[in-house]
Amino acid sequence: MSADARKLISSAENAIGTDAYLVYPNNLRQIPEVVIWGFASACVLEFVKAFVDLKGIGEAARELIAGLLKSLKERSSFEEYCRTEGLDAAVLSAIATIPERIDEKQFEVGPVGLKSVLTQLGLPEDEAATLSGKMGNAIRTHSVKR
Repeated sequence: MSADARKLISSAENAIGTDAYLVYPNNLRQIPEVVIWGFASACVLEFVKAFVDLKGIGEAARELIAGLLKSLKERSSFEEYCRTEGLDAAVLSAIATIPERIDEKQFEVGPVGLKSVLTQLGLPEDEAATLSGKMGNAIRTHSVKR
């Protein structure tokens, strides 16, 4: 579980690139790895939330996931939240719930929701669509390989 989930987050981090500055306004220094990880994780989770069932990961993990997504959308202490104890394990558990086969209609909801969040954060629509597509490719590849 962990190795596959970590590969997906790594793919998401690669797709994000400099778009991580959306959630790290202090651009006078290099973005901390935890912010890139958190943004990548939040993008993946925002994409898959329409077709994953998080009931099996436990209430505490679900609350951590909800807090990460809320912190992203509100840009509220995002870096600090990414350092929350147990968040890494909650993200990995949530990613492990991605089904091996995803219904195409359900899958189509993912990029729409993620694109909406990214544009709300200030990413131009075309770039948000591109990043959402890259996330979709990473998630589809992750699902197929399992």
